[in-house]
Amino acid sequence: MRRSLLFVFLVLSSLALHAEMYRWVDENGNVYFSDKKPPEYKAEDISDTVKNQNVDYGNRSAQKQLQQINRNKAAEKTEQNQREQISSSAVSATSRDCEEARRRLKIMRGRVIFYDDDNKEVKVTEKEREQRVVELERQIKKNCG
Repeated sequence: MRRSLLFVFLVLSSLALHAEMYRWVDENGNVYFSDKKPPEYKAEDISDTVKNQNVDYGNRSAQKQLQQINRNKAAEKTEQNQREQISSSAVSATSRDCEEARRRLKIMRGRVIFYDDDNKEVKVTEKEREQRVVELERQIKKNCG
């Protein structure tokens, strides 16, 4: 009894594993594939040509993928380092600019003589000097914290 049940099970499971595959073309030239034969079209049984396939490209392919991943990681790290250097130098430049602005503000709060680009003295009223101090304070507060 057990042998006959086992035989029936094996026969049924082999039938289930052997699925049919059909290919047909409709009147518009569209190609279709299905495991059920369509009644309205002449379908070609392509079951024998379509097989389950496992593909192994070998260890070389995996090595190439790992090399590419490592190259991508190295490139990302280089880009991150460059961004950090740019950010660091920008912070450094901002810090220097802020220090210079604070130094100028300290000078402008006292008695000061202004010079133009040609080193000629520029006459500035006390009101203009105070306006420049207020503007410089505003810029320092805005950009330097």
